[in-house]
Amino acid sequence: SNLPKSKRLAIVRPFCEFDDEALPRTFSSWEGIKPCYKDVNQDSHVIDLFLSYSQTYSENSQAMKSADYLISQFWKLKDGGWAECFGNIYAIEQNIAQELDLYIPTAQEDLYNWINGPNRQFERMYRIIGSGEWGQYDAMFIMEGDVVIRKEYWLNKLLDEISSKAPFAVLGSEYLGGKYDPIYDQLDYSFLHKLTGNSVYNMSSELLQHLVGQLEVEARSPYNSIPYDNRISQILVEGQYGIVARLGSKIMLDEEGRDIPLSNNTALFHEWWKMYSTE
Repeated sequence: SNLPKSKRLAIVRPFCEFDDEALPRTFSSWEGIKPCYKDVNQDSHVIDLFLSYSQTYSENSQAMKSADYLISQFWKLKDGGWAECFGNIYAIEQNIAQELDLYIPTAQEDLYNWINGPNRQFERMYRIIGSGEWGQYDAMFIMEGDVVIRKEYWLNKLLDEISSKAPFAVLGSEYLGGKYDPIYDQLDYSFLHKLTGNSVYNMSSELLQHLVGQLEVEARSPYNSIPYDNRISQILVEGQYGIVARLGSKIMLDEEGRDIPLSNNTALFHEWWKMYSTE
């Protein structure tokens, strides 16, 4: 799972129906804070930018308009602007049905698929980038629209960190804010040590392939009520320590109020941990 010296990196900006109009504004800070200090694409790297829409472009004129605008701006800024730090720009789509592209935080105790949109979008982005349709990428960096750039040359720093930290399955940081301080003692170990979704995902990692496959298998189960970044942490903690994730009591009931049986995967996750814990 080592990343080769000649890196192909996909920077993926996910967006959905709720923030399609705001998409271009999420790149405005890039004009004042340049991503790179030299043409990293000529320094044995290929770095491409992907605008990743959760649904289907042809069914949403605003999503298409925002993507078209950014693509045209990209080529205008190719000479001297932030776009010179990238090789190409692509618009990709995850084709999630509108009624299933859900993100309803207020229903997270009651609705097992309250976060179905982001969960399915992550899996499909991983599959699309890994398909080889746009080339063979060594890693995918998911960079959500609320990521605020504060330092110049962040792309060079990112490449340096990828090189120094390899091999890995997922490279990122734990949440460092104070949002959860009042309930810190009530939080699971897996939640406290999960990496944020804005992370680098090693496309050659066998462990990551297993993890994404498990998320896909769990799409129709109560585990789908867990955001994908937290669920990945839960699987690894279960594999290392045998601690099975807790789920909300209502989430565990079917439409007739009966308990939903869950498969026991502790032994499987432990095998993954033994095989890939060095990642």
